[in-house]
Amino acid sequence: MAKGKKGLKNYSLLLICFCISVISWLALKMSKTYQQTYQVAVVFTNIPAEKQIFYQSDSLLTVDVKAKGIQLLPIEVRRKQLLIDYEMLMADNQKDRNYIVINKDQLTEYVKEQEKLPGEVEFKDLKNITLQLEAKQDKNK
Repeated sequence: MAKGKKGLKNYSLLLICFCISVISWLALKMSKTYQQTYQVAVVFTNIPAEKQIFYQSDSLLTVDVKAKGIQLLPIEVRRKQLLIDYEMLMADNQKDRNYIVINKDQLTEYVKEQEKLPGEVEFKDLKNITLQLEAKQDKNK
């Protein structure tokens, strides 16, 4: 019976050493700086109730993020969507129009303020986004 306890003690020690090595490896990997490219879907929210999007020029953006592994982890595990609040992004003179061009500087500034992306963020091949809105059709007609 004494031999069984010693064998169990050796396995426990082995398991503890294995856990420590995995945690050490993970800490080293997460402290390195990585450059990662993401395809992010553009979704507009808070559109006026009487309007709907008829046309959107770009629905995907390519984003380069350079940051430490631990900073990239939340981006890796969440949905790759960029939620853009229409009311917040649009200037007052744009809100009345049905044909809107969102320039890349306006979009970049909004994303950096709202999304809180870590590290250095660079948009690849970012173009202006064109939105065409139309009045919602009454379903009762």
